Amino acid sequence: MLVVCHSVVVLTFRRLLERLTEQSLLAIDRDPEKDVCNCSITWYAYDSKASQRGHLVLREFNGVHYPLKTLPPKSAARRRRAAAVSTRFSTWD
Repeated sequence: MLVVCHSVVVLTFRRLLERLTEQSLLAIDRDPEKDVCNCSITWYAYDSKASQRGHLVLREFNGVHYPLKTLPPKSAARRRRAAAVSTRFSTWD
């Protein structure tokens, strides 16, 4: 399933799927390093070992997979995050 949406919906999905508390969600929302980038990817995968019956597990949050030169100059934090996510992404199953 593909859902295309804005940051509020992404964070709402995270709260529901990860069973985050309101305080945890607000901490994510307030952190400038975790601003949801335009055209970023957040995805989950089913993990049968995650619990007794299995559930969706966050595999990537706010992944940026487009050339970094397309980001606005003022987004240095996003550039660092995009580079880190690109490295982590290639190591997942």
